[in-house]
This record gives sequence, structure tokens and C-alpha cells, in this order.
Amino acid sequence: MKPQTASRLLWIFGSAIVAACCLTIPLRPVLGYSRNIKTQAALKDLVLGVNNYRVEYNRFPMPKDSSASVDQRLESTGKFLGVLLGKNEDGINLRGLAYIEPPMAKDGKGGLVEEMTSGPYRLTHSWGHPYVVLIDGNYDNKIDNPDRRNSRPEVRKDAPASITAGVIAYSLGPDGIEGTADDIVSWRPPLSFQQPVSCIQPTWQGVFALVVLAAMLVSIMVILGQGFWLVLGLLGWGKEKSDPTDQGSSKAS
Repeated sequence: MKPQTASRLLWIFGSAIVAACCLTIPLRPVLGYSRNIKTQAALKDLVLGVNNYRVEYNRFPMPKDSSASVDQRLESTGKFLGVLLGKNEDGINLRGLAYIEPPMAKDGKGGLVEEMTSGPYRLTHSWGHPYVVLIDGNYDNKIDNPDRRNSRPEVRKDAPASITAGVIAYSLGPDGIEGTADDIVSWRPPLSFQQPVSCIQPTWQGVFALVVLAAMLVSIMVILGQGFWLVLGLLGWGKEKSDPTDQGSSKAS
């Protein structure tokens, strides 16, 4: 391989690496946003499923031995999940109707996971933890608001003491810790959704985004340019013009 060809290959590979790195940087918030959207949709399905069960049986899908005087905190696992999937757990789904149809999880995240210890399945969010479901156990249409215990002051500040609903659900978010700022809940938009997002922000983040975009564009131009000349070299175009010293030496001999 000629040194010129090797140099162009190095330019192409190096530029490709730079372009790939620049591409992954803006993709991270996009992936996080899509996970939040997916989790929010799963929460709505859970709440709708529990409410549809109540319409069918005139009761919530709570264990028979649960207290009817307090709200119930359940997770999307075990017999509770089995009832929503259409199983007649503890005889509380005699018609065998399914109230949710979640997808199967990938790598244990974002769907149904086979679980042999707590039941046939568990339903996980995009970060691998079960959802939490709060049910109005005494049927007064009020549930204590978990936002009152949130670690973020702006969440606690205007949170009412109770939520008017028969069932609510939430996800522990990426950190897997309850009551933190990244929790995704069914009764309000996530905090990250409430902030307006502009394409060009007058901050260092906007400048950084422009620099990354410029670096990616330059890398793509280098790849195209060097690739073009590399193809010409491999095809042998302009070989006589590129080696004048060889022609002079051949004449001298």
C-alpha cells in the first residue's frame, strides 16, 4: 500500500470516529426523552387497566386479605400483575379478562419479565424496576400524594395533600430511588417535560451543541473528500501525473 493511500485511509477512519462520537452526544438526551415517553404511556395503561377491572367487578384488584380502610401500595409483580394479565389469582378474576397487554421486556427492561419467585411475570419500566401502583383502599376517591415526600423542593411546594383518583401509578426513574426528582408519575407531567426546549439556547449548552455539529460536518466532509481521492487512486486515474520522478528516471536510463 502506498503511503499516500495509507494516509487517506487514516484520515477517513479518524474522521469517522470523530463523527460517531459527535453523533452519540446529542442522541443521549433523545434516548432519555423516548424512555420517559414510553414509561409515561405504560403508567397510563396500568391506571386504565385497574380502572377497567373496577368497572367489571365493582372493586379494585386488591388481595382479599388486604385492609379496606387504608390505601394500598402494590408493585407490578406477582398476583396483582397476574390479575391484570387475565389470570384468576385468588379467585378475583373469574371471567379471566386481561386488562393490560404490555410487550415483553428486552434485557429485563421495558416490559414483561419472567419471574419465578414472585409470580409468573413482573412488569418493569425502561430502567428495570417494577412500577408502583397506589389504590384507593377505602373507596373515598382520595390517595395521599407522594409528591409531598419528594426530595425536590419545587415538587413538594405546591403539591396538594391528596390526589382525587381511585388509582395512580409511578416509576422510580433512572436512579431507582423513590421520591426523587427523576420519578415519572401518572398524575402530572415529569419535570423534564415541563421545561421548554429550544433548538438554540443562549447558554454554554447551545454553544457546545454548535461546536459538536460543526465538528461532525467537518468530519463528514473529510471522509467524503478523502474517500473520493482514494477511489481515484485505486482506479489508477492520474497515475502518470502523480509520479513525474518515475518518468524522469525511466528516460535517463
